Amino acid sequence: VNNEAFHKASGAITASAFYVPVHGRIYDACATLIQHGKPADVKTVKPSFAPDEMATDSLTVHQYLGSLVANATTTINSPHYADSIGALAARRGIIVIAEDAAAAAYDSTTEASPEAIVGDLRARLHEIEATAPRSIDVIDASDLLAKPAPRRRWHVENGWMPADDVTLLGADGGEGKTTLAMQLAWCTVWGFPWLRNEVRAGGAVYFTAEEPVDELHLRLAKIRESIELGGDVPNHLKLISRADADAVLAYPDRVGSVRTTPLFPELVSVVTEIEAKLLVLDAAADVFGGDEINRCQVRSFIRLLRGVAINHECAVLLLAHPSVDGMRTGRGYSGSTHWSNAVRSRLYLTTPSSSGTEPDQHLRVLDRAKSNRSRRGVKIGMRWCEGHFAIETLSDVADAMSLERAKTTFLKLLASYTTEGRNVSHQATSPNFAPKLFAGDERAKGLTKAVLMKSMNLLFAEKRIRAEDYGRPSRPNSRLVEVLPESAAKD
Repeated sequence: VNNEAFHKASGAITASAFYVPVHGRIYDACATLIQHGKPADVKTVKPSFAPDEMATDSLTVHQYLGSLVANATTTINSPHYADSIGALAARRGIIVIAEDAAAAAYDSTTEASPEAIVGDLRARLHEIEATAPRSIDVIDASDLLAKPAPRRRWHVENGWMPADDVTLLGADGGEGKTTLAMQLAWCTVWGFPWLRNEVRAGGAVYFTAEEPVDELHLRLAKIRESIELGGDVPNHLKLISRADADAVLAYPDRVGSVRTTPLFPELVSVVTEIEAKLLVLDAAADVFGGDEINRCQVRSFIRLLRGVAINHECAVLLLAHPSVDGMRTGRGYSGSTHWSNAVRSRLYLTTPSSSGTEPDQHLRVLDRAKSNRSRRGVKIGMRWCEGHFAIETLSDVADAMSLERAKTTFLKLLASYTTEGRNVSHQATSPNFAPKLFAGDERAKGLTKAVLMKSMNLLFAEKRIRAEDYGRPSRPNSRLVEVLPESAAKD
């Protein structure tokens, strides 16, 4: 009684494959309705059966239909369920043939040849073999090449996120992966570019085990302020917070096979209901109840998510925290390498920095660390701005990092000159003008007077340096000094 499940299963089974006769009749009734373009549900299927017709000793068919709806398989599992029904039907057919063979051998006369006994039985076995569902789909390459190849589909264009597949987004805590993912969800429901890349429009589901509803509300409000498009939101954005509840979607059973929890089909039903084009899962450590270093378990879990993506034409974005080693190596995830190997796309969000300098805490770089369908190593620069990320060219990011290095160098030179008893000034007309003196010092490592002057002005604005008067009151001089953190706090 699930139309989508029927379409996915109808190629594998017929009504005769069901062991319980009433199941086969219900299947036939559904097939007739769907083939005529009508919905198959309890209301439309009931007229195919008499009100008093019994399905079991205690339930009429009408009552039995209600119990079937309550236990209907998800559209993800329906092809596998259909294969199981077909395989069991084939086994029952083999058992019948074996029993017929035994009876024929027992009843035959001594003159009957073995070939005569098994001739008909062999044909029946061949028929079962030919019609039984295969566990693998075999495709002839010539059949594919006889028609045009399909266009590769993207959820985020320019190779950033494939449609109908799983992408892993790694980032250390506090880098902003939740904000970035929520921004993508908001752009999806509007069909608005994300970081200047076109996005496939449609519904979106954001499932989080980390953020309570109030925090989601606050973040979404700030994102809307930055991307205010006017009018009603054209598609649904559904938020699910499990910050105060178990969020595990799958776990390994006693023999190590990954099984879904009751939460999994509930989540899939939301995806189905709004025809979502994006599902965000925040984060992997919360939704996966298995061993993150067990390759088989990790691969099975990603395969479950890919099933959602393929069957519902929905991109899945899985957020992940890196381990200490993952941050050190730049892998951007924790556990088995299969977290990276099993997905077709992996992104890594970091704060750019260079050795010996204090990083700009508002800068971020999104790195396409892995992509099986586009060029990897491509980066997007961005800046955190009041609750959302705004695009910033990588040259701007590089300039900002260069200024951070220049400011660090300026402060180091100022400290050295002060220790050496050489006062420097902020006044351009002074013979001790700091940027001019520092530019000529080999410890400046080639920084120009213009860059050092810009660094000095920024340090003034940040209250990290100040001009201090010294000398006789009748003839004062001015010199630059560094503002210690205690002094800045008093100011």
